[in-house]
Amino acid sequence: MWSLPSPALQHDAQLAAAFRRKLESLAAALERSTLFAKHSFLRTTMLWVYDDAARDAKAELKMMNFRTSYALPEGKRIDHLSHWDGTAACDEDGYLLGVQSLIRATRLIGRSAASGEPVSRTGQAVDTCDASGWNVTVDGCEESSSGVWMYSILFGWGANSCRQAKRYSEFRALHNTLKAVGRSPPPFPSKYFLVAPFRHLQDEAFAARRRDELNCYMRLLLEGGSCWWREEHALLSFLG
Repeated sequence: MWSLPSPALQHDAQLAAAFRRKLESLAAALERSTLFAKHSFLRTTMLWVYDDAARDAKAELKMMNFRTSYALPEGKRIDHLSHWDGTAACDEDGYLLGVQSLIRATRLIGRSAASGEPVSRTGQAVDTCDASGWNVTVDGCEESSSGVWMYSILFGWGANSCRQAKRYSEFRALHNTLKAVGRSPPPFPSKYFLVAPFRHLQDEAFAARRRDELNCYMRLLLEGGSCWWREEHALLSFLG
């Protein structure tokens, strides 16, 4: 499972650019590799490493955890760009889809860090996603009386706007729905500490980090000016 790049990248344009270059080199190498086309890399992981004293100069990516990888039957090839069809007979792993999504994420983070983030009236850093006059901002978080964090979404189009408050689980349900209908949503923010013994760790700093990652997710989802999402009922219903 892919997750969003570490918040360490989100305010460092040089480091984000260094990892983007590494990801682009990795993607090019994998696309040329005949070995890659003959293997499925399900459930592998990628380690991101950098030296804090030379952040952009010593950034490295390492593919790892190949325990569940396997060679394909003789003569079979996969492109690592197709979606798994949900059957045991399908060997597609979507590896290059994940790498491409991470490239987009690091490019977006680099642009944001280099230009400086806009700030809301509350002093919180805010990013917006604009697609031909439509924009979505996850700009707030508040703990409900039941102890559940709600994330505020401002959805605007032209001179109109509406605001929704959603739980993290509702964002995740939207993500799963988009995947189920054949879309290629960006990596979704990880669950973090949601097991009951760790609930005390879900403080304001935790919620603020999650708010920023959900905001980044929505930006990536709508990035590029594509209008496909305007016709996706699940997304429009989610935005209200």
